[in-house]
Amino acid sequence: MNRQLRKQILLLILIVFLFPGLVNIFQGNDVASAQVTGKDVYYTTDADFDQGTLISVNHDTPFNNQLQLDSPIEPFPFINVAASGRGTVVRANTDTGEIVGEYRTAPEGRGLNPSRTTVDLFGNVWIGNRDEYGTIDGVPHGSAVKIGLIVGGNRVDETGAADPSGGYLAPPYGYNTCVDRNDDGLIRTSLGLNDVLDWPDITDGQGGADGLVQEAEDECILIYQRLYDAEAPRHVSVDADNNVWVGGYPFAQRMFYKLDGETGAILDSFDSRNIGCGGYGGLVDGNGILWSVGGPLMRYDPVSRSGICIHQNGYGLGIDTNGYIWMSMWDGGIVKIAPDGTVVPGYPKPTYPPSMMTSHSVPTGMGLSYSSPALLSNGWAGLPPSPEKGIINGFVLDKNTLQTSIFSVTQVPTFQAAPVDEWVQSQDPWTPGGVISLTIEDVSGVIYTDSQTA
Repeated sequence: MNRQLRKQILLLILIVFLFPGLVNIFQGNDVASAQVTGKDVYYTTDADFDQGTLISVNHDTPFNNQLQLDSPIEPFPFINVAASGRGTVVRANTDTGEIVGEYRTAPEGRGLNPSRTTVDLFGNVWIGNRDEYGTIDGVPHGSAVKIGLIVGGNRVDETGAADPSGGYLAPPYGYNTCVDRNDDGLIRTSLGLNDVLDWPDITDGQGGADGLVQEAEDECILIYQRLYDAEAPRHVSVDADNNVWVGGYPFAQRMFYKLDGETGAILDSFDSRNIGCGGYGGLVDGNGILWSVGGPLMRYDPVSRSGICIHQNGYGLGIDTNGYIWMSMWDGGIVKIAPDGTVVPGYPKPTYPPSMMTSHSVPTGMGLSYSSPALLSNGWAGLPPSPEKGIINGFVLDKNTLQTSIFSVTQVPTFQAAPVDEWVQSQDPWTPGGVISLTIEDVSGVIYTDSQTA
C-alpha cells in the first residue's frame, strides 16, 4: 500500500472518529446550532452527522447511519488567480464565474508581485511574492502568504445588520477556514473584485516563530511568513500532510523551507545551491518527493535529505496518476520522467512538428551581435559581479559596448527557432529588464535576428 493511499484511509478514519472537531470548525447549515460541545460525543446516526457539514462524505441510502467517501469526490468550485500587477489574489467561483474575493498578498510597504499559487487540502491558497527582497538583519528574506476559504454565510454590516453590500459575513457558513480575530462573531472579508481590505504593517511584515497574521483587516488572510535567504520565491507546493514547501529563486538557487500548514512555523529547510538546481515552479508527489524546475529539474527527498539534478531544462510540471512527471521544455518540447528521476526512453519529444522547426549550426568564430546593458550586472550564471567581460553559453560578452564578439567554444553551438513564435530562448538566466538582442549571420548575411526584454 503506497503512502498516498494510506493517508487517504487515515483521513477517512479521522473524519469518522473526529467528526465533533469538524462540527466545531466548519459551522454548518440551520442544524449547526444543535451541535454538542463540552463532552466527547459518539456520532453514529444520520441525524448525528447532519449536525455538521459533510465535506466529500455522505450517508446516502442504502448506506445510512455511516459515512463514506463521495464518488467521485468533487473539489471546491473555486480558482485562485495571482493578479501580479495588482499585488493581489483574485478568487472566482468556477461554476458561476462570480469573483468572490480579492486579497492583498503582503502588508502595505512589503514586496508583492504574487505569482505561484497552490491550494492545500482544506481549500486554502498559498502564494509566494516575487518582489519580496527585503532584508532582516541585513539578509534578504522572501515571503509567503496563506488565504483561507469561506463559503456561505449572510452579508451584514459591522453591527450584524443584514446588508447585501456589507463587509462582513455572519453564520451559518457552509464551510469556513477563516478566523474571527476580534471575536465579534463575524468574518470580515472581501466582497469581490476591487474590494481589497487594508493590511497595515505593524508586526506581521517581520514573520516570526509562527506566521499567524494579526493586523490584516481581511480575516481570511491567515499566515504571512518571511523566509531567510529565500528572496523572490517562485516555488510553492503542498505535501500530503498539508504542509507547504516554499523556495526562493531570484533567477538563482536559494533556500527552501517547509512551513507548518496550520501556523506557518518553519519545520524543515535545505539549500538548493548545494544541489545546483530548483527554485522555480514544481510539486510534491504522492511519495513526498519534491520536484522543482530552475535550470535542470530538481528531485529532492526530504526523508533522506538528498537531491539530484535531472539535466532537462523545463518550465511547467504536471504529474499523472502513475506518479510520472511531465515537464514542458523551454524549446517547446516535453519530457516524461519516472518517479525515480530517470527520463523515460524516447523523451524529450518535440511539440512542434518538424516542418515548423529550423536549426542553424553556427561555426566557431562566427560573429554574434548583441545588446545587453544589464546582462552581467549582478553576476548571475556563476560570473563575478560587474565583470568587464564574461562567457555565457560560450559567448564572450563585453558589457560596456555593443560589439561583434567571437564564440570561444570547441563545440559548435546550435540555435533553434520556432517560426510560429519567433523568439529566442537562452538556456541561462539574465537580469530582469535587460534587453537581449541576438543576430546570427553567415556569409550570405543575416539569417536570424530577434530581441526581447528579460
